[in-house]
Amino acid sequence: MMTRRGEVSWVYDPRGPRIPGLAEGKCQQSWAPKSRKDAVEFVSKPFEKETSFFGKPRVTVPVKSDCDDTQVFFRIDLVDPEGKAWNVCQTISTLRHANPNCKAGDTVDLDLDFPLTGFTVKKGWGVRLDVCSDGGVYVQHANRAKHWAEVTEREVRVAHNTLLCGMATLELPLA
Repeated sequence: MMTRRGEVSWVYDPRGPRIPGLAEGKCQQSWAPKSRKDAVEFVSKPFEKETSFFGKPRVTVPVKSDCDDTQVFFRIDLVDPEGKAWNVCQTISTLRHANPNCKAGDTVDLDLDFPLTGFTVKKGWGVRLDVCSDGGVYVQHANRAKHWAEVTEREVRVAHNTLLCGMATLELPLA
């Protein structure tokens, strides 16, 4: 559905401006396409017919960072023909959650289910997968391999994260 080769990178600075959070239980417009330097976007071709999905979408993504730990946030959006995106669901994980022994530079395979959801993609609309490190709804990660509440302000790092595209997948469960 969405293909890209090679590697794509983004920088996550937990001290930087936050991505606006989503209102609980409401469909909300997402950011404009290619408007964020701290996010990677994968966009499908427009659907040729209306298609419904129900279940738990799944994302499998190999990621590496120059930090011993960081968080990776995933959001699925519906994209209308004008390019406006509307959030459907989201999930997040840390590298250490997937691999407790990871070190800076290690490739970690994140394999995550999104929450149970149902949505319909209209004819002419597409699906966008956003990958970044701050979704605006979770505690910002200090990019350190220790509990977030124990990290001092001096210990917070900027993370340079990389996604390896060739093995990344997004599975959407057909209704």
